[in-house]
Amino acid sequence: MKNHMFSCEFFKLGPFTVCINFENDELRKEVTSLFKENWPVISVYQITPNVVDCYCHVFISERYYKDYIEKTPKDNTSYCYAADNRLLTYSSDFKLIRYFINTTSNYIAYILDFIGKLFIFSPFLLRHNSLMLHAAGVVYKNKGFIFAGPAGIGKTTICKILCRGGAYPLSDDRVIVRNEGGKFTVYPLWIFSSDGMDLSYEFMKLQFHSFPLKAIFFLQQSKKFALKEMNFLDKISMISKNSLLFSENIRDSREDFFLSVHSISKNKHIYKLCYDRSDKIFPLLDSYDE
Repeated sequence: MKNHMFSCEFFKLGPFTVCINFENDELRKEVTSLFKENWPVISVYQITPNVVDCYCHVFISERYYKDYIEKTPKDNTSYCYAADNRLLTYSSDFKLIRYFINTTSNYIAYILDFIGKLFIFSPFLLRHNSLMLHAAGVVYKNKGFIFAGPAGIGKTTICKILCRGGAYPLSDDRVIVRNEGGKFTVYPLWIFSSDGMDLSYEFMKLQFHSFPLKAIFFLQQSKKFALKEMNFLDKISMISKNSLLFSENIRDSREDFFLSVHSISKNKHIYKLCYDRSDKIFPLLDSYDE
């Protein structure tokens, strides 16, 4: 492993900065070219390693692939995903994530698959000041809005109404909220699947960007449209109930989880929204034009 030199590139994929190490420089140029051709909205960064969130190692040689994995230090390392040509490892404190890929084609698909797995890897999100919510999300006038609630409450319906009125969908079921230096931003889930939603190129561009979070609404079906204030404890309770945690190791991340919930709950724009399935929502969102 020490005798093999990687050719690396830095990518900004969703909320994560990924250092992708390629087996050789020819492979790096080929994959980077594919990214720019098929996913021009993905940013290629020239950055320092200390801001990297995770690492991805791409091999075309099975020998190099097995040799590198064999010689990678195993101390405090766990394995959460393994396949014939892929391996995802993480450190016990969830600060170091590595993904090993051995393939001769479909490079982008495998790399995006890696990011998709990180999005549901709760301890990793928590360690990066992020939390996944069971909610719909839209971008309206370059601002992010979240509509949370249980299945059947109307998240997809309100998402469709807003998109017919000029908003863009982030997701109709899961969104990520991240604390970035005291400012909250919202990211879409990497994979979007909703019948009837328009997955246009404009939508795909949103998948690689964050938007300032302006408000979170907890939906309640009602015959009358109304907005209700929430106290701080109610905010904590509702955000906790609507957080999605996918890991057997979440017990090791309880402190990170409660810190994330607490910080989000301090947002003053969190309400209960009594929702009558009408378009009265637009004047409400327009009120955040300040």
